[in-house]
Amino acid sequence: MSNHYPQDVFILAGGLGTRLKKVVSDVPKPMASINGIPFLERLIIYWSKKNIKNFYLLTGYKSEIIKSYFGNEYKNCNIFYSEEKERLGTGGALFEALNSFNKFIKNKNFLLLNGDTWFDLNYENLIQEHLQSNKILTMAITEISKNNRYGDITIRKDGELIAINKPINEIKKSKINTGCYVINLSEIQKYIINFPKKFSLEDDLLPYLIKDRKIGTSFSNGRFIDIGIPSDFKKASQILRDYF
Repeated sequence: MSNHYPQDVFILAGGLGTRLKKVVSDVPKPMASINGIPFLERLIIYWSKKNIKNFYLLTGYKSEIIKSYFGNEYKNCNIFYSEEKERLGTGGALFEALNSFNKFIKNKNFLLLNGDTWFDLNYENLIQEHLQSNKILTMAITEISKNNRYGDITIRKDGELIAINKPINEIKKSKINTGCYVINLSEIQKYIINFPKKFSLEDDLLPYLIKDRKIGTSFSNGRFIDIGIPSDFKKASQILRDYF
């Protein structure tokens, strides 16, 4: 695989999992067991097969559970940790992790994932479309037939992201953000250094980048899972059985 491809993945794994308390109460949300295997482990397995060697886990709530499970090496991959000592938001957690680890990142781009979503994307397309654009960040997107949880997105014909809309109440087909991004390291640092210590990737940083026309998109029609609510958590066990 070309050395233009990222070798580093940052995973947001500090969520409290408030909406999952009825089915997952004793571990961080990304460690919720799916058919006997933690969801986060499945993410690492999936991405390690795409030649990713370095995983940076951005932990918070009950981080010791994640650390004791994976240690510093897992299936020939390096595991690093950036632990929030206070709640920083997804953007603040990323900024703190990049400050700690940017010197270790192997090339100019890295991947960022939500620790509670999985998307069977066309990885080569995502990277190629990012490299061919002048965007700081490229968002992996998909289309779902029934959307009553997520904000849909608006894009230009060339794939540039125009808007992330508020979650909708009606059930309808729409394109959504899958929580998987490829990001230019040096360029994103120029932006986030101007944000306060605590900020949200979704609510603060992404709208700012949209305004500056710095976000591209890459569409794939693979399966998408978000384990954030009990009903979708239950669906995940069937869907992932087909892949692992």
